[in-house]
Amino acid sequence: MKKGFFLVLFFLTVVLHAQSPATKLKSFLVKNDTIIIDSVSISSFDFKVFKNDSLINPSKYSIDFSKAQLIFNNSTQNKLDSVKIQYKPYPKFLTRKYTAFDKKLIVPNNQNSQNLYSLTTNESKKINNPFEGLNAVGNITRGLTIGNNQNGVVNSSLNLQIAGKISDKVTLKGSIIDTNIPIQENGNTYKLNQFDRVFIELFSKNWKITAGDIYLNNNETKYLNFNKKVSGLAVNATIKNKKSVINLEASGAVVRGKYKKVQFVGLEGNQGPYKLNDLNNNTYILILSGTEKIYVNGQLLKRGVNNDYTIDYNNAELTFNITFPITANMRISAEFQFTDNVFTRFVTYNNIYYKSKKLAVSAYFYNENDAKNQPLEQNLTDAQKQILANAGNDLTKMVSPSAYVDAYSDNKILYKKTLLGTSEVFEYSTNKNDILYHVSFSFVGENLGDYNLKEVIAIGKVYEYIGENLGNYNPIIKLIAPNKLQVAVFKANYQPSVKTSIQAETAFSINDANLFSTIDDENNNGFATQFNWNQIIYSKKWELKSQLSLDYIDAYFKSVQRIQNIEFNRNWNIVNLTGKQQLITTGLQLNNQQNSSITYEFENLLLGNSFTGNKHKLFGNIIPVS
Repeated sequence: MKKGFFLVLFFLTVVLHAQSPATKLKSFLVKNDTIIIDSVSISSFDFKVFKNDSLINPSKYSIDFSKAQLIFNNSTQNKLDSVKIQYKPYPKFLTRKYTAFDKKLIVPNNQNSQNLYSLTTNESKKINNPFEGLNAVGNITRGLTIGNNQNGVVNSSLNLQIAGKISDKVTLKGSIIDTNIPIQENGNTYKLNQFDRVFIELFSKNWKITAGDIYLNNNETKYLNFNKKVSGLAVNATIKNKKSVINLEASGAVVRGKYKKVQFVGLEGNQGPYKLNDLNNNTYILILSGTEKIYVNGQLLKRGVNNDYTIDYNNAELTFNITFPITANMRISAEFQFTDNVFTRFVTYNNIYYKSKKLAVSAYFYNENDAKNQPLEQNLTDAQKQILANAGNDLTKMVSPSAYVDAYSDNKILYKKTLLGTSEVFEYSTNKNDILYHVSFSFVGENLGDYNLKEVIAIGKVYEYIGENLGNYNPIIKLIAPNKLQVAVFKANYQPSVKTSIQAETAFSINDANLFSTIDDENNNGFATQFNWNQIIYSKKWELKSQLSLDYIDAYFKSVQRIQNIEFNRNWNIVNLTGKQQLITTGLQLNNQQNSSITYEFENLLLGNSFTGNKHKLFGNIIPVS
């Protein structure tokens, strides 16, 4: 309270000091006994009259401060020819006259009643609209919820859409939504209404600033190709010169979703729904709307009841329409982003692009990492952090015992420890006199656990021990380690002549799968590079082109999303992409102005130390000349 009082007193002192009148010093010729000092009233504080820098005694004159008049005595006036007066005038807003009506509108009361006067004007008032080109539409909702078993609750929601120009060169576009329950539209249509997207965008000819729920994407590089939904800030600027163009982009945000790819084979005649989780357990995930890509036999499908499929984002379920029948020979791949609320995750993405007539150079940097000291749904104890520190990158070691002693309750499923041979196992118990444990069971895989689900009762699930490696569950908690991924890419395109084009791309990655541990850190750094050469050998009625491509990916290189073609594994008849990859592609293409073409390609793939493959392709399109 005292601090607030002194703070207010300080500001009042500053304001009063700022508004105190400034001291003036003026010279006047004495022609009569009265001098008009100023047109406004003056202050009696620090008022002085001088003659040749000598102070005149106040008894030799009188002063009317309200009228700013100085009157000399007769004897004093005869002895003076000029004086200097020091004074402080009051501000004009204190000394001006304020009246309810303008005197110019007051007329004498006479017999001439034909002349009418009005205190109003016929001129229309101009509306002061600082953002004349800005349009806003939306609604505000207020609600009251009451019930016989709850107190009154006030609900509110805001939906505001803004678009238009705030100046001649700057345009504003935004969507501001504030609701108590964020919702997602189900994927029943080809285009989605993003109910949960809140953003504001300012842009001009050469720059753009976007804040809120934004999309970060890059389709210009092979090794850093991604599309992410985030919440943050992105800035983009373009600098154009006569001979070159420079583009800069910087962004920082909180990641909303994590990339995931699921592959499975369809069931004969079963249109769905197919669960898009791990398929091996019942882990619940929430898919971010509009982030999915569904492929069947390598072909990208369209969402919507009038197209190929619909998707329930909240339940992560995929359903195919009857117009797209599913058979047992169909390979289904789903790529999407899902919410992962284990740790707070941040992402930064920056790039710079330079282009001239013959050369284009660009650099990209992507950083996505978990804040290991800011857990969300997973609160780690010191013992669990030590388990992660000792686990390295081994997921099988990232587990913690789930059992702890608990008091008996009719509403809990509790277990007691029983000695079976030389091993202690948990057995369901309802005996108050037993030492009871609260136990959580996790799915570990088919025939990798010691327990199975016995029954489901009103208060939960009951598990029983059936033998080592004979069940699917264990009494453990799976721990999720915070991780970090950094990718830097450098790309250059050079065209020394019309017939020659050279491209090169190099990428470096740092993938730390466990920020709590330094074990296995020697496997964090990865490297990838690609080189392309395109040459026009012959150009007349027919044109002959040659192509050479070298692609190398280190065994430890990690990308943000998929690099290879969706059917890459099937095309090369391999199960998993493990080890380093080296792909050499060369080819010739012959075509003419009628779009007829013949293409031959040869590919050689080295995968680790165990796979070598060659592939020949010959395809063409001949259009007869009419």
